[in-house]
Amino acid sequence: NHIKAKVHAVGQAGLPASQALQPLKRALSQRSFDVCLILLGANDLFSGDSLALSSPAAVDAMLASLRGLHAECRHSGAKTVSLGWPAHPAAVHSELVALNQRIAAEVGADAFVDPQGFDQNVASAWSSDGIHMTATGYAAFGDTLAVSLAAELRAMRAATHSAP
Repeated sequence: NHIKAKVHAVGQAGLPASQALQPLKRALSQRSFDVCLILLGANDLFSGDSLALSSPAAVDAMLASLRGLHAECRHSGAKTVSLGWPAHPAAVHSELVALNQRIAAEVGADAFVDPQGFDQNVASAWSSDGIHMTATGYAAFGDTLAVSLAAELRAMRAATHSAP
């Protein structure tokens, strides 16, 4: 269930989505991409010691930033896939589900991949700050997304090849 792809990681650790547009524009001006995967970072979800999901204004701002990132990628000719946020030990599950539903419906992506099935209880998945995933956590998260993402990418490829 694999798909052959060349991957370039362009994101920047510690950079919230609200500050990612200019670096994204630079990356898109230096290289063309077929598909861009866009994921909110932990810094978007947490503000100090509190979870931003409890603030409707913060969620609206996150979604507006995501819309801008997807629009910029699509303007460059790339398709976009929005990645949902996985279950997190510091988050209320229903708030993450609501956020993911809004991401799926509102950011203008060509596809949405929901990370349901990610096991947040794996102790090695989370760094000592309790907010960020470890390399092991990101690998497990990637494995969780892989099957659904491969299906979405195949569908995009088929649609591209069948378009007049």
